[in-house]
Amino acid sequence: MKKKKVFIWGLINYNWSLDINGANMARALDKEKYKVYSMVTTTLPYESIPGVTYFKRRYPDKIWKFICLLRACLICKTALIYRMGEFRVYWWLFKLFRLKTISVLGLTSSIFNREYPRVTSLHALSEVMREECKELGIPIKEKVLINPIRTEPFQQIRKVRTGVLKDLIFIGHDFERKGIDDVIFVAQNTEQLHFHIVGGYADHLRNLKNKLIQEGLTNNFTIYGPLEQPRLLQVINQCQLHVLPSRKEGRPKVAIESAAAGLPSILYSGYGAEEYIEEGQNGFVVKNKEQLLEKVLMLQQESSLLKEMSEKTERLYKKFDLREIVKDYEQLIDSL
Repeated sequence: MKKKKVFIWGLINYNWSLDINGANMARALDKEKYKVYSMVTTTLPYESIPGVTYFKRRYPDKIWKFICLLRACLICKTALIYRMGEFRVYWWLFKLFRLKTISVLGLTSSIFNREYPRVTSLHALSEVMREECKELGIPIKEKVLINPIRTEPFQQIRKVRTGVLKDLIFIGHDFERKGIDDVIFVAQNTEQLHFHIVGGYADHLRNLKNKLIQEGLTNNFTIYGPLEQPRLLQVINQCQLHVLPSRKEGRPKVAIESAAAGLPSILYSGYGAEEYIEEGQNGFVVKNKEQLLEKVLMLQQESSLLKEMSEKTERLYKKFDLREIVKDYEQLIDSL
């Protein structure tokens, strides 16, 4: 059987959530059926993935990006887009070579309104996001697709989180959108809790440090900045609870990865977290910072509840079996 040639439009050695999704997809696609191509940046180290051919983006990146995308168009018939910002510039190239394109939306952005219709098969990450896209007139498909989540590294540190709640983790880059101010609110109204903050753009990190100095909370926080996975696993392993007070997400893979490690999550409502969090079983879905504080205090006071919820996180991450997720993509690729 002749293998179909598929291009994963991402930099799979770049530590950005969408590129990580692309790397997970590159690993998981059935290499008996597909010949997989993707890109790496030569400014960072990278490892070989069996069955995946790399186009290397060198310096100057703008020139080599175009060369890599042109090579993809000359070789492949289908592309999975993980960098919509780049598709916004080079969509015409893929249309010229008649490539079928697939993309999954976790968040909508008006800057891509002209690009959404140019994607052959555009999907949402959740039912809530699908309905929002319909209301906005975005040409979304009925089928919901989940981004590929590789939980094996997190399962390796899995343990039931016991004892009195002391350490919480927040993971994200866009601090303002992800709700870092609500995390600070919790810190202001609790005692004997330590907050581990992972990720953050440079200006966001500076602003956070200044806020913590002003509020006298520097001893309550450890700020790590962006971390590679080995160090991230070490930090997660110190913690007992994951919090993400963001009001707009697709399907936050950090909650699923945390669950694989045994950490329950507290998430905000409004984007579909209720679709996979079992309320009071392996996490909480709350509406505002006051409810977030209430649940944190509850878990701090009831160590038995924290233990029970940690045990039940297994049910959460097992809903997102990587092989089953990828089968949906493979069926879509074959149908285009």
